[in-house]
Amino acid sequence: MNRNAPIRFSATQVSQLTGLSARQLRYYEQTWLLVPEIASASGGDHVRLYFFRNFVIPRVIRKCRDAGANLQNLRHVGERLGGSRNRGQP
Repeated sequence: MNRNAPIRFSATQVSQLTGLSARQLRYYEQTWLLVPEIASASGGDHVRLYFFRNFVIPRVIRKCRDAGANLQNLRHVGERLGGSRNRGQP
């Protein structure tokens, strides 16, 4: 195991740890609030992986959403945290 390799989380792990549903994660991906790395899995399937930095974004978005933030504000938060600019970057 490379100690310098970035830690990655699966969509299931992010969902469990943030309290966001899989549907919410997909929606945030579609609106570029949260951009996972896409990795190929065996059999040609694709797996969405999130770096630790990307893991923080859904937690903050969840807190803001629970506080009543609208989608425009959530998008701004995601952009400020680097969600839409760091596609696939560790």
